[in-house]
Amino acid sequence: MRFFNLNRNTIWGSFFILLIGGSLCFAIYLSAMKDSYPNEWVSIPSGWYASHISEKLSAQNVIRYPLLFRAYLKITGSEKTLRSGLFELNRSYSVRKIVRILQGKEGRQALIRVTIPEGLNIEEIAGLLEEKECVKKEEFIAFVRVSAKPILQIRFPFLAEVPTSNLEGYLFPDTYFFAIGVSKTAIVEAFISQFSKEAWGLWKESGGVPHFLSFHEWVTLASMIEREAANSDEMPIISGVFYNRLHNNIPLASDPTVTYALKDYRKKRVLYKDLEINSPYNTYRQKGLPPTPIASPGLAALKAALYPKRVPYYFFVSNEDGTHTFSVTYREHLRAQQHVLNQKKRAERILDPKDQNHGRYKKRNKIETYIQSI
Repeated sequence: MRFFNLNRNTIWGSFFILLIGGSLCFAIYLSAMKDSYPNEWVSIPSGWYASHISEKLSAQNVIRYPLLFRAYLKITGSEKTLRSGLFELNRSYSVRKIVRILQGKEGRQALIRVTIPEGLNIEEIAGLLEEKECVKKEEFIAFVRVSAKPILQIRFPFLAEVPTSNLEGYLFPDTYFFAIGVSKTAIVEAFISQFSKEAWGLWKESGGVPHFLSFHEWVTLASMIEREAANSDEMPIISGVFYNRLHNNIPLASDPTVTYALKDYRKKRVLYKDLEINSPYNTYRQKGLPPTPIASPGLAALKAALYPKRVPYYFFVSNEDGTHTFSVTYREHLRAQQHVLNQKKRAERILDPKDQNHGRYKKRNKIETYIQSI
């Protein structure tokens, strides 16, 4: 009879493998037992290692054996596939099911619903995300203006068409769902991905050369249309007015660009002193388009900037109901302005000449008329 010469290390190694394998199978069997346990919502922050996750699951009584859980992750190669977020788990789930839930392949995960309206700029979007506890506002702003483009340009080559690191205007307005603990990179990636589907696709369909504008200039003009228009029906007309002024080298004189320069984004009334600001975004003093978009335009504004309506107008003034009165000549524009101011007077009931502030009001009106006529 022939005997194999097995050394002690080989015997102990085999025994250890059998012990670990048997224990792991037993743990999986125990975790799959259909005892009645309450569901637990477990929060997994971004950047956690498998060791942190196993300890958290053990602390919340979702798994019995954290070491064996980590061994399962190691054996199956699942260590780096677990996601951050808020997950609904149960102690009765098998290890395999828990891992699949943490990978996002099944089960329930709590998501944060974030709606980005058309016309918000980076700072406003960052504030909204901070309110939802998705990001820290200042960190997000710095990331979008400086760091995001080089990171995302590999996946989204169209970003090479943006001549600045600032991605203002490219965070597409829509409704998004983010996992708790999601990174700012993933958030911006979602915004840019939607922009790629909607806006970049629209640009490519147009042939890429709309009315002598570059891709970046098109997005910039669309952002101005978005901020000027109260309803989408007037967007192509406003676009036509801007194109007429661009073709004739006339300053665009757009109030939203001035409020952007002032960082007083929702200021309702631009004053004469506001026009003195020395900024490339002040389209009363600077001809042409500002250097970047001033907000994130929606699809309607992007289409309007791509396909303006052919109109004879060079001026428009905002009415009390949010619509606009459009004019061909400067004289018509002045009459339209006066009509709007008269409506405001009647609405505010300040026509009494005995009012001590009446003279001050007349002076203010004169200033505002001058501003709107530039």
